[in-house]
Parts: sequence; C-alpha cells; structure tokens
Amino acid sequence: TRREWGIESAEFALESIATRSLAFVEFVWGDAMLAVSGCLRALYVAAPGKDLICSDYSAIEAVVVAELAGEEWRREVFRTHGKIYEQSAARISGVPFEEFMRHAGYTDEQLAQAQWWTQKPSNKGSHHPLRKTIGKVAELALGYQGWIGSMLAFGADAFMTEPEMKTAILAWRAASPAIVELWGGQQRGWQSEYYGVEGMAIQAISYPGQVCECRGLKFQRRGDALYIRLLSGRELTYHRPLLTPSERRAGTLTISYEGWNSNPKNGPTGWIRMETWGGRLVENIVQATARDIQWYGIRALEAAGYPIVLHVYDEDVAEMPEGQGNVEEFERIMSDMPGWAAGWPIKANGGWRGKRYRK
Repeated sequence: TRREWGIESAEFALESIATRSLAFVEFVWGDAMLAVSGCLRALYVAAPGKDLICSDYSAIEAVVVAELAGEEWRREVFRTHGKIYEQSAARISGVPFEEFMRHAGYTDEQLAQAQWWTQKPSNKGSHHPLRKTIGKVAELALGYQGWIGSMLAFGADAFMTEPEMKTAILAWRAASPAIVELWGGQQRGWQSEYYGVEGMAIQAISYPGQVCECRGLKFQRRGDALYIRLLSGRELTYHRPLLTPSERRAGTLTISYEGWNSNPKNGPTGWIRMETWGGRLVENIVQATARDIQWYGIRALEAAGYPIVLHVYDEDVAEMPEGQGNVEEFERIMSDMPGWAAGWPIKANGGWRGKRYRK
C-alpha cells in the first residue's frame, strides 16, 4: 500500500542511498531523484549528544489577518476549535458546519456540549471532501484579495469551473466583510471614497507628512518613501511611491513603488517599479506582523535556554542536549504574545523532538 512520506521513509531512503547502488535505489524506490529530494530536509541533523526540538505556529497568517481586520467569527474560530477550513467551506457552500464535524466522527450529542472540540470524535471519521477542495483552497488563495488566478494557482481547476470559482470567491468575501474592508479601496459603488489600507496608502502618498491610520496601522510619506508603521512599531518602506491614473477602472489610481524584484511573475529580476494594491499591501503587513511575533518568540526561547539553530517560515528549531528541555515548554514559550498582540489566539502545536529535521 502507498504510504505518506515521513521521517521513517527518509531514514530508510538514506540507508538505500548509502549503498551507492543506483540499481538498488531504483528497485526500492522507483524514481531515484524523488527519493533523494525526499531526504534533503533530513540531512540537517543534531550534533552528537543533542536533539532538535521543533514546533510551528498554527495558521498564524489567518489569525493575524482576522485580528487586524476584526473579523469576529474568524477570531472566535481560532479562540475555540480552530477548524477554519471547515468553517470557511460551510460559509461558502451552505453545508452546515455540524455536517463537517459529523463527517469527522463527532456525534450530535458531542456537538451539543460546551467546548466539544476538546473531545476526540466518538466515531472513526474522515475529513469532509469540501474541507480540502473549497475550504482549504479558499483560505489559502483569497485572504489577500485573490481572484480566479489565485484559485487556479492552488489547483482549484481540478474540481471547479471558473464560474464556480467566481461564485466561491464572492461567497468568501461576503462571509468576511471586515477583511474586505481592511483591503480597502477608492470607491464605494461608483462614489469616490478612500478607505482601508489601500485608501490610507493613497492618502498618505498624496499628502506628504500627514499620518493616516487604519486599524492601528499608520501610513506616512516622509521624503521619497511611504512608511507603514506596524502594531509592533516596525516600519515597512516603499521607495519612490507614485500614483497614476488606473487603466483598469476609471476614476481610480494605481499605486507603484520601486523595489527589488525576485519573483519572475512580477517582471525582470532586479530593481524595478512595481504596482501594488490593498490586498497586496495587507499581505505585506500580515506577513511582517507574523514575522515580528515569531521573532518575539525566538528571543523568548533563547532567553529560556533553547538556542535556535534554524527557523523555516513559521517554524522554530532549537538544538538541545539529550534529556534537556521538552516540546511542551517550547510550545508554551512560542505561544506567549508580545503586549501589542495580547490575547491573539496564536498557538504553537504539533511539535516534535528528534535527531533529524523533518516536515
């Protein structure tokens, strides 16, 4: 039977590769290059007499955007059961959330209880099909004002037509009006109005020195740069901001700035002028905010005696002597929030301890 690749598979593959026999590796694994690529993470190992302790933040970007926007139902999800894919799929599809939980094995009696999510399902269940298709894809693709192209990038064409994607996008936005408001814009209906992140960026560019504010974020043009001050106090910088008439919608403006481009999708590599908009600015803000939370956690871990040797996206890895430290304490320290994010339901979980790095 086909098994999911894991650390045991990597250990076995490394033993196979150590024979230095291509024929043997291909006999065992079929595609030798796939076997080699599956071992790359596992090549990072703890020093002799030490272990790696690792954990990551659960859905940190989704929590940050919900908190910044004040999207209350999302905040409640993360404060309680945390099943954002199921809840999102329910709101988009109209299938009751309880049906997703019944599919996972929860009984009606369990679901009627307070804090039902602290229990294990009574029956052996599985994820509802809509969780992965509609729920997961929508959450990954739409939080930063994505449209059909974003859905396609996450493989939505495997189970939806483009008209169905459009319907799902509009349903997602209708279910998350506070996030849509956070993206902001320049018109309501066809009336000119600057609001949200996009609106405040335009206002700040237009009136140098003036501080414009949205949900605690502060926008100001000083000299030849636009600065966005995060809740942490750190500033994002956009060099040589420029407003030009939009070619997409009459009566609106396009925001651009100069920066270093490393993504071929956005143009040639190097220092170029790049366009931005509300959703993309929110993406920058959310990811920078998540980074500041992670950095706060890293400093706290090191102060507690957990030296960080690696961090990958939202994941922290410490190297500890055998028998010292534990995953539970590691995750508790990671989950302590800075004062400016006090009460945000950001938690680290799913941690592990071992000799080789894994994912």
